[in-house]
Amino acid sequence: MSKKQLLKILNIYGSIGINKLDKRLQKLKRDDLIDNIVGHMKKGTPYYYFLTKNEHSSIGEMYTILKAPVYNLNQHLETNDYLISILTLTQNHSNLKKVLSEHRQVLRG
Repeated sequence: MSKKQLLKILNIYGSIGINKLDKRLQKLKRDDLIDNIVGHMKKGTPYYYFLTKNEHSSIGEMYTILKAPVYNLNQHLETNDYLISILTLTQNHSNLKKVLSEHRQVLRG
């Protein structure tokens, strides 16, 4: 996920600013729960975050871990954008429990 996507998804059900997100991301990275890859743009280079093997196994994720996070990066980013859109549109729907795609499962609130 990109930092922009993280901000969007976290602010659907709560409120978090960029500074607080940066601190959380630094702590998660220090604890080896996430890692990041750098985008290809020179100016304003984006970082894309993904779960490490340690975090992946600790949450019992039902999907296999990404062996090469850069592989199909654009497809994963587009999938995340669609899931964020669905969660934004349905955030007040009382019967929605989770959104599931071929690549991701997002539990509600």
